[in-house]
Formats: sequence, structure tokens, C-alpha cells
Amino acid sequence: MSFSFEVNPRLLTNIHQESKDILEPICGYEQEPLVSLEEACQSLENILGTELKSYITVAKLNSKEPKHGLTQDESASIYLYTMEWNERENSLYVLLNEALCATDRSQLQLWSKYLKLFSTAIFKLPSTEYHTVWRGIAADYSELYQEGDELTWWSLSSATSLFPVLQSPMYLGREKAQTIFAIETKNGKLIREHSHLKNDDEILLLPGILLKVTGSCKPTGDIQIIYLREIEPPSTRLAKPFHIQQMNISVQLDQYRNPKLEKMIQSSEVCGKLSLDSMHLNDQDMTIVVKLGIYEKKCMILSLDHNEITSIGASTLAQSFSGSKYLKSLILDNNRIMDEGVKSIAKAFANENIGLRTLHLNSTGTTDAGCDYLAEMIRINPWIIYLYLDNNEITDRGVRVLCEAIGSKNYYFIRLTLSGNKLLTDASVDALCHAML
Repeated sequence: MSFSFEVNPRLLTNIHQESKDILEPICGYEQEPLVSLEEACQSLENILGTELKSYITVAKLNSKEPKHGLTQDESASIYLYTMEWNERENSLYVLLNEALCATDRSQLQLWSKYLKLFSTAIFKLPSTEYHTVWRGIAADYSELYQEGDELTWWSLSSATSLFPVLQSPMYLGREKAQTIFAIETKNGKLIREHSHLKNDDEILLLPGILLKVTGSCKPTGDIQIIYLREIEPPSTRLAKPFHIQQMNISVQLDQYRNPKLEKMIQSSEVCGKLSLDSMHLNDQDMTIVVKLGIYEKKCMILSLDHNEITSIGASTLAQSFSGSKYLKSLILDNNRIMDEGVKSIAKAFANENIGLRTLHLNSTGTTDAGCDYLAEMIRINPWIIYLYLDNNEITDRGVRVLCEAIGSKNYYFIRLTLSGNKLLTDASVDALCHAML
């Protein structure tokens, strides 16, 4: 990890701006069409001033070859978010976060087109591999965050993967009062590849994140560390910027090309194994894999180990499975598709007419929530006999749910692997033994 040569003020944004009120969810913006960055910012010209147009130009010039399958405008929307105006309080990120935290949701109307473009870009990024990220403030917040409390951060929250960054003299190192938040999350988005600060490992947490205070400590007289864990909200706080079903594969393929990937698939055997491991493939690449690999080559084994596929790419793949009678083995190891991606995959294979035999989901960020969907898949589809779930975050509850589903299938034995799930206890051994009886 790298240290920035510039100070990133978003790591120290005042958390007191967060509203203590229960706010309405952030929604409505997802109905907007995807437009250029210039058009997305037209409604913001009066509040962002004369600097806006020149900053848009700079952002787009620095986003000509975006990664992660983003368009130039999508990548530039992130770049623009990370830029500092001459007067910091007039910066886009400051005013956007004020609107996100406002109790009056009508303040977001001006931002709807930009929010659509920006959120689409953020949702396309893979979730970071870090499970604990850090954010700080030059004040003592210990009285406001008591163990057991649950609270929502409505702003876009910036964090870092490295505790020493916040302790450096550029940040909190010289402050007498410091509160540092250790945030346990699986949904952070590393935006460095699309940021104005190219040497900064800024991790973005989405608005509406629900956090629970799990503890605190005071290692020195000046530093207060508060431990937070992201938990599932009872209802949606932030609408997704698009419906996965709206992603039209043929249209996307007309707009997006990966010549190396296309050539590799076209040279593969019909009804054979298609190995696309460690190719830095992103969500948009999955449209090519579907059209050329699954539909045209009718691959029987599809291996996508160690790529950059998220839940969006997993959903694109899942949409093709109902039309494929050839696929027998799917390998998605080491892709952060998370529970949302597992849900798409499991629902697609929850069909007794699909003859999949083997499903590899090692190191995908799967938790007990993902196990619920996989258990339903096992109950419905009699053909699946191998399920690999190593190095995830499954607890005894998830194992119990899976074992109950396995136990209901008395005509096939399922090989279930769970090594590296550090949250398991001996109770899971009992559940596995019972399932084998």
C-alpha cells in the first residue's frame, strides 16, 4: 500500500455532520438516464461555480483509459468527486455529502443525474479485500459511540486500509484529541485507479451504511479507537443505480470490446474447458464470456479464477445459465462477488433442468446469507454434487443450513469443503456428521 504525497481531507471529514434523525432512503436518482459528465453536472453549475467546467475537462482528460470496465464519463465522475476546489467548502464532495445528510431529501434532486453516473461507476468497482478500514477525526467522540449502539452514516465515507496513515503528522499525528474508527466491512470500494490522488489508497463506503459499535479502547491518552461493524439494514437505505436485469448483453457487447479475451475464447474447443484465470477480467467482460463462451462455444467447464468480477458480473453470467444445457462446472474462486453475486448464481442454478455438477466459490466473500441461497439451490437441483466454499466468512449457522439441505438429498452425496472459514467452531463438525448419516 502507498502513502499519498497530498493530504486527503476526506479521511478526516467531520462526522458530526451526520444526521441523528432517521432519514428517508436515497432513491429516485436510479430512474435517471446515464448521460455524459457534462450533462450530469448541468444542474450543479449554480452551486459549484465557474470552476466546475474546467474541472470536468481535467477529469475527462485524466480518464481516457479507465479500468474495471467503466466508461470515460463514469471514471471521470469519480475523479471529479476527489478534486479540491480553490475553497474547500465549495468542493463537489463537500456539497454532495451535505445533501446526502440533509433531512430534506429534495436537496438531492439537483444531484440526481450526477449521482446516477457516479453510483453506477462505484457499483461497478470490485469490493476491497480489506475487512477493516480506518477513518479519523480530530476530536473525542467516545461519548457519542457507546458499545451496542447502531447508527447510519448517510454520507460517502472515505477510509484508508492503513492505520499509520491517520497517525502521520499530515493527518492526526499532531492532534491532542483523536478518535479513530476501525470499521469492519466487506463492501468498501478502492477508488485509486479513478481518483485525482493516484498515490492514495482511498476506500469509499457507500451512503446509508448501517454500523454497530462493537467496542472501544484507549491505547494512549490522546487516541480513542472505536470499533464498528457493518450490519445488514432492515430495509434498503440506498437504491442501486440500475437493475441488473436491465443489462442487455448484446447491446453491451456492441459497445465494449476485449480483443485478447475474444481471441482466446474463439480459439477454444467447442463443448470443452474454457480457462480464463488471472486475466484481470471485469464485469463487462462477462458479456463477452456469455455470448462467445457459453452460447457459442457451449463450454462445459468455465474457470474464472482470480479475476475482478463483482456481483454485477456474476448476475450477467447467471442470466445465461437457463439457456445453457452444457455447463457442468463453474469456477469463480477469488472473485469478490459477495452474497449478492452468490444469490444470482444460486437462483440461476435452482433449477432441476440445469445439469451443473460442480460449483467453486472459494474466497468470494460468502457469508451465512449466501449459504441460505445455496441451500435452496441444493434442495431444488439434484445434479449438484460438489460445492467448494473455502476461505469465506461462514459461521456455524451457515453450515447448519447447508447441511440440512444436503441431508434432504438422499440420492446424491455432495462434497462440501469449508476449510479456511475461521468463524467455524466444533458445532459445525456435528452438523456435517449428522448430514452424512
